[in-house]
Amino acid sequence: MKDLIGKNILEVIVELSNRKWDYRIDGKTRETKISEFLFVYYQKEKPRSLEDLYHPVRINKNFSLENLSFIEQERERGIGLTSII
Repeated sequence: MKDLIGKNILEVIVELSNRKWDYRIDGKTRETKISEFLFVYYQKEKPRSLEDLYHPVRINKNFSLENLSFIEQERERGIGLTSII
């Protein structure tokens, strides 16, 4: 993952979605690609709904910085990134 250092969030998401990942399910290892990410909001107060916790981002051929425009509006909340397999 050191090759992701210095890249912007768009470059990181695109790079992670292009890689093949191994994961275990039902005791078997399977290979997959990540096609959807969740931005996780970190809050001090208890969230009221799942929408208050997550912002899904689906990766497709037309994925661009516009898909990430919500990040600028969420500076105060603090967000992390996780994936959906």
